[in-house]
Amino acid sequence: MSELRKKNHEDVSQYLYDLWDETKIMSQTIDDFLNVTKIEAGLFTISPKLSDPAVFLHEQIRLIEPQPTKKMITIETDIESELQPIKIDPKVFNLALDNLLSNAIKYTDVGGLIKIGLTKKGRNLVVRVEDNGVGVPEREKSKIFEKMFRASNIAKSEGTGLGLYIVKILVEQSGGKIWLAHKEPGTVFYLTFPLSGMKKKIIKNFS
Repeated sequence: MSELRKKNHEDVSQYLYDLWDETKIMSQTIDDFLNVTKIEAGLFTISPKLSDPAVFLHEQIRLIEPQPTKKMITIETDIESELQPIKIDPKVFNLALDNLLSNAIKYTDVGGLIKIGLTKKGRNLVVRVEDNGVGVPEREKSKIFEKMFRASNIAKSEGTGLGLYIVKILVEQSGGKIWLAHKEPGTVFYLTFPLSGMKKKIIKNFS
């Protein structure tokens, strides 16, 4: 009987994980199309407020926790202890973190490792997301931020292909930068935001 209860518990857990995944994918798809529509219509407003980026990072890790748990992926963080609050738009910062973390988990094999760094360098806040997953073919790295791009080495991929396209627009319009650094295997993305803070603005021209 105890074995039967254990199997039933495992079945329920698997069902809940699958339901969480499907809900996450559906929600992300809707959000991606809404954000693209707002950006291209000049309706997306960057509204910064004084915030602690480390708090946002910890919250994003908590929110995505079912994904790495299911795949037994370890997430390591390296957060500079002397970081001060800066003026950032929570929706821009969290959207960027969510996209990079979700991609890292999606394209990292069972038992893999993801490292997340948060530090300051010069006049910038620097976010680093590194994984040891499938990576991006060298010849395709220049296309990684293009609209609807999908790497050829991904056999099956959920999503819209809009995530990194949206993130690049919002990060750059916020005064920051994003790039994919060389790493093999896996990927390592860098994000920077000015320590002086983002400026409130409506995104009207992103080309």
